Amino acid sequence: SGTLDASEAGGSVRLDARKVNIELPTVLPDSPVRLGKLSARASWTIDKGVLEAELSRAEFSGPDATGSAEGRYRYGGEGPGSIDLGAQLTRADARAVWRYLPAALNSDARQWVRGALKAGGASEAALILKGDLADFPFLDPRQGQFLVTVKAHDVTLDYGTGWPEITDIDADLRFEGASMLVELKRGEILGARLTQTRAEIPDFDAPVSTLKLKGRAEGDTSRFLKFIVDSPVADRIDHFSDAMTARGKGRLDIELAIPLAEERLGDSKVKGDYLFLANEVTVDPALLPLRDVNGRLQFSEDELSIPGIKATLAGGTLQIKGGSQKGKVLVTVDGSMGVDELRRIAGLPLLDHVSGNAAYRAEIAVKKGGVDVLLDSDLLGVVSTLPAPLAKSASEPMPLHVENSLLPAPEATGKRATIVRDQVRVTLGSIASMRLIRRKQGAKYVLERAALGLGRPARAMPESGISVGISTGVLDVDAWQQALRGNKNAADEGSSSSAPAPGLPVVVILKASELVVSGWRYHDVTLAVSGESPRWGATLLSREAAGGFKWDGTDAGKLTARLSKWRLPGKSDRPIAPVEPGDALQELPALDIVVDEFAVGIHRFGRLEAQAHNEGGIWRLDKVELLNPAG
Repeated sequence: SGTLDASEAGGSVRLDARKVNIELPTVLPDSPVRLGKLSARASWTIDKGVLEAELSRAEFSGPDATGSAEGRYRYGGEGPGSIDLGAQLTRADARAVWRYLPAALNSDARQWVRGALKAGGASEAALILKGDLADFPFLDPRQGQFLVTVKAHDVTLDYGTGWPEITDIDADLRFEGASMLVELKRGEILGARLTQTRAEIPDFDAPVSTLKLKGRAEGDTSRFLKFIVDSPVADRIDHFSDAMTARGKGRLDIELAIPLAEERLGDSKVKGDYLFLANEVTVDPALLPLRDVNGRLQFSEDELSIPGIKATLAGGTLQIKGGSQKGKVLVTVDGSMGVDELRRIAGLPLLDHVSGNAAYRAEIAVKKGGVDVLLDSDLLGVVSTLPAPLAKSASEPMPLHVENSLLPAPEATGKRATIVRDQVRVTLGSIASMRLIRRKQGAKYVLERAALGLGRPARAMPESGISVGISTGVLDVDAWQQALRGNKNAADEGSSSSAPAPGLPVVVILKASELVVSGWRYHDVTLAVSGESPRWGATLLSREAAGGFKWDGTDAGKLTARLSKWRLPGKSDRPIAPVEPGDALQELPALDIVVDEFAVGIHRFGRLEAQAHNEGGIWRLDKVELLNPAG
């Protein structure tokens, strides 16, 4: 309802209406403005072609906002005219702010505001639009004024395509001239609390209009890692942090410069500085976690930098430095490692015989899908009571070099996932070397093939299985069995991240001047062993014995031997671990032994045949026969 009084010289209108559409295409390009209720008083005059209109009072309510407005408009026949308009809102929907931005505003800016404000509201907002609209947005304050202030709450800001949204925002928004400023009182990004944060567009009409965001986020480090993964930064640093996990809190200071035009998003700039506060960080599941992590990680749109991070690993302290180079993140680690802690973590029986601490340097290359590691240590400070040739004192250097690298993988096809494999190379001075290839299976690695060398270079890597080459002066098998048996409780506490696949074939070639087995000494030994658990075959050539063996480890086991000679060798000076007689009998395997020439010392007994079997833990001797032509 309402009244209208009009003539050629002017008129007035009084309106009280519901469901009103208002067309203001020269002022608000997204017309019509839809209102559920409008109460307005307006008048106008036309004198010598000049239109002057006055809105004395308007109160309105619609789906986008509730408020009031008043003002004047003058049009002289040229240009868009001049205006003096003021409006106040008591309620507004943040998603609709773009609808009420003047037509003269840059289209990129309008589209950015339209896409950026995705949720939220305002309980207090005001508009001042004053001046010749031809001079909009009034960069010179003497020409006029454009000012929008909004107290917003619960806003979601999608500030740039590909960047994580800022949510739960309470902020003061200010559009003034050709600029926009958002000062956050509260907000979150991926669950991390934002403080000291502001977003600014200095000039909507610049050739490349840019959003500048500067702020601080505090919260769980896991949220920061998710920010990296979910933002364009991940591509720029080759997804360095994709596999990282963390526990603990930290603080992120960040600056962004994001062009508003969609086609210019690739020119975005970022500067970040993250402070770790006593975190636990796992860089890759294949590596041990770093604890008590303190320090800074800095990044930009092109690179990542680690000026200095301190942490503890396996009972020792370390310092990390580095950054991104040529598409990889390369870091150096200088630290020390305690064998006691490593033993507890790894659960390796061999480490029961090693103690002390050693300094090391590692170079780590982190890339999408894996980690390459180089590690060197002289092992000074480490004491080893392992059998020769791995025994050493704390003051004796024993250069250790370790390489772990990700192997190239063929592209996955169909539903088949890419198989992740890595290669490990280890050298221990000139004493030992190892090379192995593993594949990732769940959280663990499964051994596929390996080559080991002790006292000689490692043999060529087999197509499958394990190849071992040993060349040494003295090899005490009894001592090594005891060392490998280790402390059962300690072994149970740890867990190995790598295990051999079942049924791997194994080949062992041994050459030793002296071999100690079950307390007996053999000399000038050449031994070849091959097979797959639990069945093995071997050939032996030594001063004391020569021939072939077969071992079947199923059930209680069976040893089959066909020897051309066996002279019972001399006893070792080293005592062997005592075994209860009853236990020894229960553990004895079945035997099928034939020796063509059996001797003890200088006494020759001729041909020996022996057969026995183990029945329910009771060892039964079936046959013992000596055949001597001399009687």
